[in-house]
Amino acid sequence: MSTQRLVKTFCDLVSTGSETGHERAFCIELEKVLIEAGFEVERDEEAGKKCGSDGFNIYGYLPGEGESVLLSCHTDTVTPGAAVTPVERDGVIYSDGTTILGSDDKSGIAEIIEAVTRLKTAKRTDPSKSCSPSRKKSACSARAMRTTAR
Repeated sequence: MSTQRLVKTFCDLVSTGSETGHERAFCIELEKVLIEAGFEVERDEEAGKKCGSDGFNIYGYLPGEGESVLLSCHTDTVTPGAAVTPVERDGVIYSDGTTILGSDDKSGIAEIIEAVTRLKTAKRTDPSKSCSPSRKKSACSARAMRTTAR
């Protein structure tokens, strides 16, 4: 794992606002990040509309072997979270005090992206082979990620 890359990804994610009902800009940014990470991406525009959001569900798929695993995160945050400025102090990330940090659930999204990036960097085509045999039934063989606009 690259802590520096993970922190950068997280800070980039929280810097794009996604207050409940107003997730579209974040969804578009996340879609770009997933494509850059090698995901095949599919949008579900209707999901956001059904719950009064301008955002959309994003389904990201990775090719692989074995059982599929679904990793799911949501994209919305509470208010005030439209213009978040992350600040790192003594190894801890805070907001600048004018907004929430918005780490729920952007930290989870950043972790998934880092895990996939790490696996791809290791040039493993089957993520399940990077796990010990006792962990193969867990999320080690990640093939799909779903983010949900609420």
